[in-house]
Amino acid sequence: MRIQAALSRAETAGRKCATRLALGPNPTLLRQHQALKNSVSTSLAELDRLIEGLEG
Repeated sequence: MRIQAALSRAETAGRKCATRLALGPNPTLLRQHQALKNSVSTSLAELDRLIEGLEG
């Protein structure tokens, strides 16, 4: 539940950042957007490893 809620929040925030970026380049928002994408990717990779460990 918490993972799904966090993923949903991250996706929503990512969409907001992408919309703002479309209005014009903003280096601060671009860095925040990239950091968010990296954080979500890292978290999902860790989750995959945990699930594989439970399955194996």
